Amino acid sequence: GMWIGITGDRIHAADAVVLGLVDAFVPSEAIAALRAALIAGDDVDAAIANDPNNFKAWHVLGRWQYEISNLNSVERGLVKLFYGGLPPATLKQSIASFEKARALRPEFLLNYYEMAKAYKDNDQKAKAIAYLQLMLTLPNQTEDDAAIKEKSRALIKEWE
Repeated sequence: GMWIGITGDRIHAADAVVLGLVDAFVPSEAIAALRAALIAGDDVDAAIANDPNNFKAWHVLGRWQYEISNLNSVERGLVKLFYGGLPPATLKQSIASFEKARALRPEFLLNYYEMAKAYKDNDQKAKAIAYLQLMLTLPNQTEDDAAIKEKSRALIKEWE
């Protein structure tokens, strides 16, 4: 996957959570997903401690914090029950991590898309749209970027 070599194999388990591919209505899968996210959080923290300029690690951390901040009270209760706690992760922390990734690698398009969703959820819709519009002016870097731009145009339409 995209994050190979950044935080080791364990991050693959988190890909499903981070990309929202897990069916959260299946409790056992939801729990597995949350556990994967918690493990990924540890891995990402280690990656950042190892290399504070690892822009992908900051991006993954931002997505992880965003997912954790989005948990409902039932999911939070499950995590506390099964794993004895939940690391603090807020929308504002998520935004700060995405901003750090942007400062390190401003041409990383996916980061703008994920960061915009966090800003929108933080009641900063104008800023979210401005970031997406900025991203649309940047050149494609990866094979996924054209699709990311399409999704971004759809979000702008939806939010405006």
